[in-house]
Amino acid sequence: TQPNACSHLSTSLSLDVFTIHGLWPNYWQRCGSDFGPSSCAGAEAFNASRLAPLESALRRAWPSLKDPTPWSFWQHEWEKHGTCTGLGLVEYFSTALRLFDRVHAATWLREGAVRPSNTTLYTRRELESAFENHRTVVSNVGVQCSMFRKQRFLYELRLCVSSWTLEFIPCDAGWLLEQDASCGTGNTVSIHFQTYR
Repeated sequence: TQPNACSHLSTSLSLDVFTIHGLWPNYWQRCGSDFGPSSCAGAEAFNASRLAPLESALRRAWPSLKDPTPWSFWQHEWEKHGTCTGLGLVEYFSTALRLFDRVHAATWLREGAVRPSNTTLYTRRELESAFENHRTVVSNVGVQCSMFRKQRFLYELRLCVSSWTLEFIPCDAGWLLEQDASCGTGNTVSIHFQTYR
C-alpha cells in the first residue's frame, strides 16, 4: 500500500482514523518463514448473508481500502485467517469488532502528544509510548511501517489476543521486534502517518 494511494471508500479517511486489517492466528514462536496457519480446511464456508446483521459495523470498522465492495476483502480474511481460529464465521467477525471497539488508537495517540500529520515525523518509541497509559486494555503494541520513496510511513498497529480468552494479552517481545523491524532500527528513525485520499 502506498501513501496517498487512491481509496475506494465513499468518503475519504481522515488522518486519525484506524480500521481493522484482520484478526489472524499466529504461532507464539515463528516456524521458519511461517507466522501462522492459513486457509484451514473444515471450517464453515463464507456466507455473506450470515454477516448481514454486522454489515454496518463492518463497513465502519473494517473497510476495504482497495475494493469498492468490502465483501471480497472480508471473504479473503475469513478464508485465509478466520478458518484457522476455531471460531465460526459470525463469531470471528463479531470478535474482531468487539476488540476493535476497545482500542481508541487515535485518541490514545493524541493523548500521548502524537498528532497525525502529513508533515510531523515521529519515532517508533513515541508511537509505542502513547499506548503505555492504556495498559489495562492493551499491554503493548507492534508498529508496522511501509516504505515509499525512501521514507517510512505508519502502516499498522498490531495487538495480540489470546486464542483461549479472546482478550488482549502481552505480545511476545521477540515477535514485537520482528514486527517493528519494518520501522527501522533504533528509536531515532522518523515515521510519517500514512494517508488515504
